[in-house]
Amino acid sequence: MFYNKAQSFFIDSSLTMNSLTVYVTSIELYFKNKPNINQSISGVFKPGVSLNVCPVIDGVPRIDLCKPKTIARLEYDSINVTTNGETSSKFNFLVPALVPTNVPYAFVISLDNN
Repeated sequence: MFYNKAQSFFIDSSLTMNSLTVYVTSIELYFKNKPNINQSISGVFKPGVSLNVCPVIDGVPRIDLCKPKTIARLEYDSINVTTNGETSSKFNFLVPALVPTNVPYAFVISLDNN
């Protein structure tokens, strides 16, 4: 079972020399905690996290329109935990996500646990 969370973002073309598109190669997230091994609510022994880039339509991230080849994943042991925001967990896309500027998009986080 996956639990999805999303965060929208907007890339202003005036900040990219008026480019119509940009490539997103990685996204860094900060995790405050993660479940103990074999104690996740989902029952997954070492729950990981997947991340994808999706368009936002009428204010709602459209998970069904996520770019299937631009998924990034971190396994449990690669998820860094920080209480003070000093250490991030970096998701590198194998295929950079081509994102249009001046259009709302979201990165969708799929957790193997809640």
